[in-house]
Amino acid sequence: MYTELKKRFQTFENWWRFIPPFNRARHNVVARLRNGAKILIRDIRSDDYTTLVDMVSGDMYRMSVIKNPTVIVDVGAHIGIFSVLAGRRFPHATIYAIEPDAENYRTLLQNIALNGLENVFPLNVAVAGEYGSTPLYTSTSSVTHSIVDATVGAETKMVDTVPLSQFPLIDVLKLDAEGAEYLIKEIPKTSYLAIEIHNIAGKDMGGLECDIRSKFRIIKRDVGKSGHVTLVGIGK
Repeated sequence: MYTELKKRFQTFENWWRFIPPFNRARHNVVARLRNGAKILIRDIRSDDYTTLVDMVSGDMYRMSVIKNPTVIVDVGAHIGIFSVLAGRRFPHATIYAIEPDAENYRTLLQNIALNGLENVFPLNVAVAGEYGSTPLYTSTSSVTHSIVDATVGAETKMVDTVPLSQFPLIDVLKLDAEGAEYLIKEIPKTSYLAIEIHNIAGKDMGGLECDIRSKFRIIKRDVGKSGHVTLVGIGK
């Protein structure tokens, strides 16, 4: 209990909003971070909240190692946490926040506006191997919608797709797109990469990790409960 309370205090200016009895009002809460960023959380008992805490308190992507980027691409932007943090820290960088799910995308737009960011450009598309359209399999969890893994949910909606090559000269690439990493023809060499390699039947996790290791010096490797591997690397 003390550890969780300490984590909330260190992360949020309005830390009290996330402890009883104040957390009974769960929905549409604006988290005010110690660094000045503001993030709208749709439900403080949802993946919006856990993702925010992991990214800020847990430093899951080691964002402190990013140095003076010009172009940042956030694939699988969800509600925009990474894009907002990067947009505030690097006001002269151009950031593309890519999110295919309509509900996540609406919250992404709200978080960009909430922080007054003019250098973050949202795109309501999925990254795949080529231009076109594809089914998006929607999950009960807002962070696991996928254009690759049909097991996440039976409901589908069609979304437009673009290749990652649409964005040349990427300095920073964050890629957490629930299997779309297998559709990208080539992971580009960048100065910084944060990628989640998803454990999906029939996909070559080891081969993809080997390819990434040939291009990047890995500074962090985590294995999640579901077998997904998160890598953070610096370009060689």
